[in-house]
Amino acid sequence: MLEATCHCGAVKLQVQVAPDYLIDCNCSICRRNGALWALYDAASVEVKSNPSASVAYVWGAGTIRTMHCKVCGCTTHWEPIGANPDRRWGVNARNFEPLAIAGIKVRKFDGADTWAYVD
Repeated sequence: MLEATCHCGAVKLQVQVAPDYLIDCNCSICRRNGALWALYDAASVEVKSNPSASVAYVWGAGTIRTMHCKVCGCTTHWEPIGANPDRRWGVNARNFEPLAIAGIKVRKFDGADTWAYVD
């Protein structure tokens, strides 16, 4: 089991397995957050903190909300907006312990223009 926590520990997420790869996206929000995303089915991500510990940011098409800790401001994850339970979540892998993600391939994703992997 892997646990992702923000800097202050107010927001915690748990997943059962390490991802196959991480995503380095260059869209306007991801590059500013400096996140590396690990994708998971919604059912595989367990939020272990009070929902009031996070604040959401929604921009653009409004299909996802990027979640941040209200206390320390760390970007913790993004989740889909809407009723489709099959949509995936992105967990900011920078919030895992470094050894937990050491050696996992990082894929470059062009979210700014082509919406395709560029590696």
